[in-house]
Amino acid sequence: MDKRPKYIQVSSPLEFSRLVCALERIPRVSFLHDHEGKKVLSVQMDLLKERPIVYYTPIEHTGHYLCYGFKAGNEESSIVNSTSDSACLYSPIVKIKTLPDTLKAESNNGETKYHPIELEDLASLAQYVDQAAEQGSPIARIILRGTANQISANVSAVATLLGFSGTNFKAAVVGSVIRSFTVKWHLKERLTIEEPFVEVVEPMFPPELGALDIAIKDLY
Repeated sequence: MDKRPKYIQVSSPLEFSRLVCALERIPRVSFLHDHEGKKVLSVQMDLLKERPIVYYTPIEHTGHYLCYGFKAGNEESSIVNSTSDSACLYSPIVKIKTLPDTLKAESNNGETKYHPIELEDLASLAQYVDQAAEQGSPIARIILRGTANQISANVSAVATLLGFSGTNFKAAVVGSVIRSFTVKWHLKERLTIEEPFVEVVEPMFPPELGALDIAIKDLY
């Protein structure tokens, strides 16, 4: 059986930085080498049927460290030559001149592949994101902050459509993610700017009944 690695390209250098820095307790070592005629950074993260799975991203510049951090609330990634910024995470870059045959990519004819898993309830993952945010994960906090901003935008859009915007009104928000303390805090902060007179309340009835009521009104 061919046990050479399977190489999978991630969507961007930022995605690779997140993989080796933010999603690990200690940043992983990144390897710089040639792959399909390009300079890439790679890291082995998984095994599939005894075959290493290597994730990689093409790069344009080289250096000693892959730097990952935040500036003004936004993720940033760059390749640097020192670890001078203590607020950032750094993945050391090891430069490989020539890969041994055992680390070269498998042929494109390989049949090894991941099989998709469909979740019955995607919202059930929200609790784990919330736990990660409470434990200090910057990625989880960005996700929950973005969720709160989107909910606030939706509340404002509906209020504008119904003619409530800028007035005193109540908004009921449902869903597993709204149970998150982080989401509630950011939602309150955002609504103070977009709809300062809104009061967020618990819904009186399940959302399905509201949808049914609207459908009945549309029919008669």
